[in-house]
Amino acid sequence: MEGRDLTRGSVPRLLLVSTLPVLASFILQSLYALADLYFVGFLGGAALAGVGISINTFFLVIALGQTIGSGALAFISQAYGRKDPARITAVFGQTFWLAIGLGAVLWAAGWFFAETYFDLFTADAEVRLEGLSYFRIYCATFLIQTFLIVCGACWRATGNFVLPTLLMGGNVLLNLALDPLLIFGWGPVPAFGVAGAAWATVIAQGLAMGVYFWLILLSPRNTLLRVRLPIRLNAGLVARQLRIGLPAGAQMLLATVALAMTYRAVRPYGADATAAVGVGFRLLQSAIFPAVAVGAACASMVGQNHGAGMGTRVRQTVGWAMALALLVMGVELTALLTAPDFWIGLFAAEPGVISIGARYLTINGFGHALVAYSLIATFSSQAMGRTLRPLLAVTSRVALYLALLLAVDAWYRPWLDGVFWAHLAAMILEAALMTWILAGLFRATVAVPLGAVSAPRQEADTTAGSAAP
Repeated sequence: MEGRDLTRGSVPRLLLVSTLPVLASFILQSLYALADLYFVGFLGGAALAGVGISINTFFLVIALGQTIGSGALAFISQAYGRKDPARITAVFGQTFWLAIGLGAVLWAAGWFFAETYFDLFTADAEVRLEGLSYFRIYCATFLIQTFLIVCGACWRATGNFVLPTLLMGGNVLLNLALDPLLIFGWGPVPAFGVAGAAWATVIAQGLAMGVYFWLILLSPRNTLLRVRLPIRLNAGLVARQLRIGLPAGAQMLLATVALAMTYRAVRPYGADATAAVGVGFRLLQSAIFPAVAVGAACASMVGQNHGAGMGTRVRQTVGWAMALALLVMGVELTALLTAPDFWIGLFAAEPGVISIGARYLTINGFGHALVAYSLIATFSSQAMGRTLRPLLAVTSRVALYLALLLAVDAWYRPWLDGVFWAHLAAMILEAALMTWILAGLFRATVAVPLGAVSAPRQEADTTAGSAAP
């Protein structure tokens, strides 16, 4: 079959080779927002603030992409491991239309509720005007980016990690070229201002979407991830995919809620505290990319090997992924704790911001390895169709964090570091619950994988069993 068989060969070598393209893809993805922010910065503070508010909606797109993509990756990777091309094509066909349909709904919602959304975050008329001129165009990426995320997950499920990375790299390069051209104008091309930045992103991502459409509908070399006409909706299959994917999407939303809680908690301590958390969070977020890449590669390997009934390789994959992620996180943690002032100082000059940011990195840095541990457990569990337990772990973390923040505010205020210690304590709880998840995952490696039985009634039963917590 097309793609790459991840059920054969050295586990650590396959994991490393698969991780590198995924890591490159995640890094390139993060450059989208940075490119727009950099060039828009020349237009003034109002334009920069408007674009910043718009880009915050990216987390919603990620959540939707996770909702659709997690279920697709679980079904497709396991079908690939069983050498079941008909099942792969059937699952992908439903996934394709699901991504298009839900992405279009999110796009429409962004368009119609744009003014309401901006009113939640700013009362400045100029920021609102600049932001809306960007956002009205940018919200088209709600559909496009959802589609790209889902297709990337499906291609990785078949062991093809290179194509999504190449398309992402092309997107970034084209976006970087179009940004200054469309924002400032040149020759016959007029200056569109802040709207030009939005058009640059839409065009760059739209071309990548076009490449996927060609591969899916026209390419003679692609026989697995294709859409067959006429369209026949398989409501049962879609429901099972969403049952797996919805908890994964909810996890992303809860992670966003936790960040919002941190910003809310440090707000009374002044602008320096807010700025310090912003810089510190971005640093830790960038530092976690290697663990996310390892987890994404691990998910594809776990799915294929579980589908092939190779429980030993599933456990080996999770073990090697955990070791690789913890090794990288350990190196990063050493660098962060050795010179936290230096890292914050790269992005801020105010002494107050540097001082608070250094404490934020020092305290939350200890939770860095715990985040890597939780990520590997989450990705592995999702690849086997088990998404409820990771959701419960994240929910427990957010609930404990909220309780601790209320306690700090009620009994120990003012104590800014207490906010940071509360987050660390919540991450320790999540990591402990992830150990429970890993134990269940290892027990499940001897179970029948998703869709392994072809009879409709039996398939539904085994799918429910595999997806259960």
